[in-house]
Amino acid sequence: MARTRWWSMMLVVCHLLGLFTALVAAHTQIPARAQVGWASWYGPGFHGRETASGERFSMHELTAAHRTLPLGTKVLVQNLQTEAQIEVKINDRGPYVDPQHRIIDLSRAAADGIGLRERGVGPVRVMVSEEGPALQTPGETALYEVQVGAFLKRAQAAEVLEQLWQRYPAAYVITREGPVGRYYRVRLGPFETQAQAQQLASILRQEGYAVFVDALAPRSPPAPYLSLAGEKRLRATEGVGDGTVNTAGTSPIPLSRTHISIMAFMVLGGASSLLIWTRHLLVSAQRRNPLCANARPLPGPAPLWLHASEGRRPS
Repeated sequence: MARTRWWSMMLVVCHLLGLFTALVAAHTQIPARAQVGWASWYGPGFHGRETASGERFSMHELTAAHRTLPLGTKVLVQNLQTEAQIEVKINDRGPYVDPQHRIIDLSRAAADGIGLRERGVGPVRVMVSEEGPALQTPGETALYEVQVGAFLKRAQAAEVLEQLWQRYPAAYVITREGPVGRYYRVRLGPFETQAQAQQLASILRQEGYAVFVDALAPRSPPAPYLSLAGEKRLRATEGVGDGTVNTAGTSPIPLSRTHISIMAFMVLGGASSLLIWTRHLLVSAQRRNPLCANARPLPGPAPLWLHASEGRRPS
C-alpha cells in the first residue's frame, strides 16, 4: 500500500514539473547571441568621417560600432533600465574607451531612440536580429533599401507607412521573427545603387526620420509594388520578404513557443510512461516469484527469558 502511494506521488510530481516546464517554455524566448554590457554614443566629432565599412558616418542614422560583429549585421539594442529598444546596423568598429564594460557605441539618433543621450552611457542588451549580407560573387548585383524604423506594434508601423506611402510608393512593411519575438520593419526600396538609397535617406533625415541604408542579399527578390490603402496595405505587405532569423547562435529550424510547449509535453509523457512501465515490471516480478511475494521479516533474537530453565521468565 505504501509503495502504491509512493508511485502515485511520483507521477503527480512529474506531471506538475512537466506542466511548469511547458508554461515557462511557452512564455520564454532565449535571445540568440546576446551580450549585456554598457553602451555609449558618439556624434558631432565623427559626423561625416569614413567608417570601417566605407560609409560616411551620420549621427542622424540608426547605426552603431561594435568590436567583433560582422559589418552590416543588424542588432536590437535594449535599454535595460527603460526596456526601450531599437534596431541598428553595425557599420563601424568600437568602442575603444573602457572596453571591459562598453560593448557598443551608438549613433546619436540611436541613443535618442532608447533614452541614452542625456546620460551618455547605460546598461543594454545587444541581440543579433539579422546577419550581414553575404559577399557578392561575380555576376551578382546587390540591391539597397532604406529602413525607416522597426516597431514591436503593428499600429506604429501602419502609422509610419501611411505617412510615407503618398510620397514614396516604394514603402512597405516586412514582418520578422527576431530574438525577442515578432516585430515590423518599415522600408523603402529596393534601389539598384547605394547612391540612390543614400540620396533618399538624406531627404528622410531632413524630414525628421531616423534611418539607415541596408544592402540586401544578392539573391533576395525585390518587394512587389502593392497599391493598397490603410490597414489592408500593411496586411498585404507584412509577409513580403525573408521573415526568418537564422543567426550563428540559433538553430536553422525556427522553434516557436508552440513547438517548445509540445516538446515539453512530449518529455513529460515519456517520463510518465517510463515510471508506469518500471512499476509494472516490479509488480510483475513479485507475482512471478512467490518467495518474494510472501517474504516476511526475519524474526529478531529470542528474548532472554526463553533461554531460562523450564521456559519460565526469570523473576
